[in-house]
Amino acid sequence: MVLVLAVTLIVGLIGLSGMYAVRLQHTDIQVREDAVQAQQFADSLLEVIHTRLGQDSFWRTNHTHDVWTSDEAIAVGGVFRYKLSDEGDGDLADDENDSARLTVRVAYGDAVRLASIEIGGGATLGPEMVTNGDMEAGTSGYGISVIFGDLDARTDNPHSGTTSLELDSRTSQLVAMKQDFADGAIKSGKTYRVSAWARLESSVVDVKLGLFNSRGLSIDYEEDRATGSLDWTYYQFDLTPSYSFEPTLTYVYGVTATGNQDMHFDELSVREVLSAAPPIVRGSYRRELDEP
Repeated sequence: MVLVLAVTLIVGLIGLSGMYAVRLQHTDIQVREDAVQAQQFADSLLEVIHTRLGQDSFWRTNHTHDVWTSDEAIAVGGVFRYKLSDEGDGDLADDENDSARLTVRVAYGDAVRLASIEIGGGATLGPEMVTNGDMEAGTSGYGISVIFGDLDARTDNPHSGTTSLELDSRTSQLVAMKQDFADGAIKSGKTYRVSAWARLESSVVDVKLGLFNSRGLSIDYEEDRATGSLDWTYYQFDLTPSYSFEPTLTYVYGVTATGNQDMHFDELSVREVLSAAPPIVRGSYRRELDEP
């Protein structure tokens, strides 16, 4: 009887050990499957978030350096979050040309995986639309919006190169420096990055850059402004014209918001914004386990 009980106990223990081993093996397989799924989600979500950034012209200011977003659900048992980090100076918004690292964190089942890429500085832009944008050819390609003013090339104190333009003898705040574009060059619903360096001559007022479109008595313009300065200052605006007519007159302009003081311009640029999210830096992809 004792021998039978002993054998029964041993067989039972072997059975329990086998069941426990099977359970451990099953758990290990599930953890591995969770890890694989989490990594696949993380890799895919890098593309999703990069596309999302491309639809947000203000992604730099809408995110804080090295701060995770709130969790978002991706599947039963799965959530993700992401963050953007300026690894150079820790400030996403101070310079649009700084690169940033986009990191996605996925928690799926019992596994956590991270994937990241570096995105280069600046947006993806179309070709330059302005001719003589550096103004080294003087006033070639430029004019004024109304006749009561002068536009002159200056070789003293340019922002860069040897030449800048001075808008002087203005009789009204409407007298603007401009460059004409071909009919239809500026399209309704498209976003354009308009930028220039400018400085004021005598007093501080807002400086405006804009895109003008007209047909007969129909007029449409998109513009933005920023505080002016007596020193050379960089101005950049993303403008999206919206009009219900095919323009026969289109140009880019620079002007003061008020007053008629002399103005100086250099390095004018107009380029279509193809994507607000900058391109991915080749070779920057990384996979990581959860943060320490």
